[in-house]
Amino acid sequence: MGCTDTKGATDSTTSSATGDKPKPQPPTYTPVVVPAFNSVAVACPPAPALTTSSTSTSSAPPIAPAPKSVSIPSQPSRPVPQSAAHVLPRTSGATPARAPVYQRLENLPHLSNSSLSAISTAAREAAAAMSATLAAVDTPTAVLARYGAVTVFRNNQGTEKTGTRILADGVVQLFQDMGFDLLGEKDPSLLVLFIMFRLNVGRAARWIKLEPFQALLARYNCKCVADFIKECALDKTVGRDLVSTLNSSQDFQQFHEFVFFRLLISTKREKRVRISVAAPFLRVFVERFRLGTLFIEFLLEGGLPDEEDPLEFISADQWKSALVFLASYEKSLAGFDPDSHWNCLFSDFVAWLKEKKNMVT
Repeated sequence: MGCTDTKGATDSTTSSATGDKPKPQPPTYTPVVVPAFNSVAVACPPAPALTTSSTSTSSAPPIAPAPKSVSIPSQPSRPVPQSAAHVLPRTSGATPARAPVYQRLENLPHLSNSSLSAISTAAREAAAAMSATLAAVDTPTAVLARYGAVTVFRNNQGTEKTGTRILADGVVQLFQDMGFDLLGEKDPSLLVLFIMFRLNVGRAARWIKLEPFQALLARYNCKCVADFIKECALDKTVGRDLVSTLNSSQDFQQFHEFVFFRLLISTKREKRVRISVAAPFLRVFVERFRLGTLFIEFLLEGGLPDEEDPLEFISADQWKSALVFLASYEKSLAGFDPDSHWNCLFSDFVAWLKEKKNMVT
């Protein structure tokens, strides 16, 4: 026989028979919506009823009713760090401090036909002038034998380092075999700078690591350096990669900064370059902009004519901001504020345009 629990039934029957009060039920909680957070419901217990005892001569003090809503103070806004103040919208009457501008390059104009033609010409001249020995430079052993790569070298501080690298003389020989004369007086071409960019050459083009050199050939599926030079035509893999980089705002900006920090300065401590040295390199990047050629002319003239100290150097911040400035005012100079966050170099440039070129927009 199965057993049956009769205790609960007996208690219930006895309670009904004797007239005892039923056991109190647990209180129910009514959700109260907090005004500050409409999606959060807080369960608040109702106020207990006022009860009196038959044995007590005085009544219990009244109990305050439960609040209908809960007020939560809003959190104060976080203070804006000083370093980010120059990127915030300007308020009326405020004069922001002049801080270096570093923004992502946007609204990049397309390459002109003259720029594409110059790249194509450089590729054809390199293919015609490249050395016949390049066909045999297809293995690390051949690279070591041809360009004198070393495994132990000294860095700028004189500390010995290990790793296979092609040093300065080998770099010059490599590009000469490719058909490019690095020691000539001819202005640098985008194609040469792009090859250095992909090779990730060392500071001032003094060395090349062997691994990036081999990876460069593998990247474009080339068996030797001669095949790589043939792929530099605009309709080949290297040429298409170059044009894609030049038309990508992010890649173009990274390429532009590489030239300054790897090719134009020789140590990490250097923060500026003589304009006479930097101008030919900067020209190949800014000539695609409406004001690019005029900006180079302004730099080579030494800035404003009435300045006591003419321009002699361009700093790293000015170099990085040049593309962003020229892109920002590609269509018009309307709205330019000389007291804005731009470096004073660009304020002087706009004043130079108005004074010497009679340009207002």
